[in-house]
Amino acid sequence: MVKYLGVSLLLHLLVFLPFCLTGQLDLNNFYCGQNAGGAVLPVGLCTDTADAAAEPAYAVMGSAELAAYAAPDNLPPRYPPLALLRRWQGESVLLLNINRDGVVEEVSLTASSGHRTLDEAALSAARRWRFRGLPEAVQVRFPVRFVLD
Repeated sequence: MVKYLGVSLLLHLLVFLPFCLTGQLDLNNFYCGQNAGGAVLPVGLCTDTADAAAEPAYAVMGSAELAAYAAPDNLPPRYPPLALLRRWQGESVLLLNINRDGVVEEVSLTASSGHRTLDEAALSAARRWRFRGLPEAVQVRFPVRFVLD
């Protein structure tokens, strides 16, 4: 057994040492694979996998429940002038990742209103929102409705 480990170690050194010395081998991501689409697939332990494991997990919360934690100075999205002129209406559904401090870390569009201008207004407003007293980091699917009277 010891003999096998010694031979294995020697072979690894002989194979990897020239690559390490020339800078052609990135040992930090050596065990990561890559599929045809270019996305990194974790094949073994790599830095991408380690970083992903260190990210906070988000608890799921409903949009009605989230309203109780909203800061009083959160403003709704401004109705875009072009959308007003053309009388566009719709609902943009956002996915908000909010950390424990109440800061919106990431906002993505999960369902479009059908009008890019309305979607961008919703995303822009949500990035500025803050929340107070959250017990943990949360993820919320949040609908933003643009309706004209």
